[in-house]
Amino acid sequence: MLFSIGRVHDLLRRVGYEVIPLPVARLLRRRPDLVLDVGANEGQFASDLRRRGYRGRIISFEPVPAVFEKLKEHARDDSAWELHHLALGAEAATLPMHVSNFTASSSILPPSERMGEFAGHLAFESTVEVPVRRLDALFGDLHRGEERVVLKVDTQGYERAVIAGADGVLDRLDAVMLELSMVPLYEGEPPAEALLATLRDRGFSPAYFAPAFVQKPSRRWIQADVVFVRDDGGA
Repeated sequence: MLFSIGRVHDLLRRVGYEVIPLPVARLLRRRPDLVLDVGANEGQFASDLRRRGYRGRIISFEPVPAVFEKLKEHARDDSAWELHHLALGAEAATLPMHVSNFTASSSILPPSERMGEFAGHLAFESTVEVPVRRLDALFGDLHRGEERVVLKVDTQGYERAVIAGADGVLDRLDAVMLELSMVPLYEGEPPAEALLATLRDRGFSPAYFAPAFVQKPSRRWIQADVVFVRDDGGA
């Protein structure tokens, strides 16, 4: 007997289980018309948006040169996907990026001693100088009057700096998705509760949590994806 996904969800709810969407699906519930993709890597997040039916504008930021070339290949045939070869942070600067063998774990922040404990498979073998800009300094040139703008930030411990650099335009965002660390893995990375407080102070409440990196075999959450929505913007 075949069941549709919707039918399965209905049956699960009847017996007391709530079906929780993936973070990207939850973000798309906001019906954005512009997605700012900070820490794009090779375009995995943006490609997931497209697979899930999002056809609006995407603006991706990726500073590592070799990774940016791969991002360009993935975005090549998508006229609504705009790319910027830079990092976002709290101030305009040129900073060293610590490049990992798993490039999605590269960060402006150096790895801490706890990185070896929780992610010993990662190696940081080189650094590259990258340009850094504030989002609120760029926003006027990026924004084309879209009404529902969402910001996704996955910058491996550098999220607080990105939010600080967006301070002048946070009131124009509908939702923010961050990767937060329960165990800081990079030097100077704030704990999750500090970023939760920062977003609350700026008028956003956490609406959805999902594990992003779970330690085996303890199943301890090391990192989580969190979707924040404006306090006046619904769930």
